[in-house]
Amino acid sequence: MPRRLLPLALGLLCALPLAAYEKSAAPDPWQSALTFDYNVAAERFQKLHQASPKDARIAIAYASSLLVKQPRTESNIQSARDLLISARENAPASSEDAILALYLLARVELDHLDPAQPESARKHFDQLRREHPAHPLADHAAVELAYLAAYPESGADVTAIPAIQKLLDSVKDSGAARDLHSLLASLYLRESKDPASALPHYVAARAIGYEQPLRDADIDLTIANLARETGDLALARKHYAAFLAATPRDVRASTVRGILASLDATPAPSIR
Repeated sequence: MPRRLLPLALGLLCALPLAAYEKSAAPDPWQSALTFDYNVAAERFQKLHQASPKDARIAIAYASSLLVKQPRTESNIQSARDLLISARENAPASSEDAILALYLLARVELDHLDPAQPESARKHFDQLRREHPAHPLADHAAVELAYLAAYPESGADVTAIPAIQKLLDSVKDSGAARDLHSLLASLYLRESKDPASALPHYVAARAIGYEQPLRDADIDLTIANLARETGDLALARKHYAAFLAATPRDVRASTVRGILASLDATPAPSIR
């Protein structure tokens, strides 16, 4: 099942105001986390947690650092899960800490536990969307629910497409919308063998952008090929040209130039 890596958590936590912790004893675990020194961060968060065991934010930070601490151990993962459960219990129900702990608990159940617990993760993602529909993490939860629906343990499931479309219609975050368009495009193309239905989702995802130039270029090439296959030559030209502009030295560029030249030589359809 396609997955994306955690730890969003430490970035989110470090983006929050640090005033309450500025006077804590040096060295600073938040700085260690920001510089990706996760093993040192874990040791320092452990000390903070021992000093303030009911501080939900510190518990979440400690849990997040344990998930990326090396070497990866089952004990650390279970400890992280326990910390997140405790953080939810200690934080006010609608607080940022409680919502983040709920989201991360679901991600741990899905991405880190072995074996994974997809049903428990699904329950927690659903809970987040039901109880906090306006929170930004609700849109991230929608993406996770979509992947769970599309790729159950039995394999890809195209019958999930209507449910994923409903999730897409509900999200406000552009990144979540892009990921859901990409998922739908993939299901239509690879599982349903329906390039005409896949194409508009690829176009929508590309319009949002992936913030990764090479990924954008790959999607341009996919769109161009599908557009050529389905007869939309203007769209094909546009995205072949975009691919060449972004990656002129790509090993595929010569082939694309040949295709584009042949398209440019194709007369436009007459209007009768």
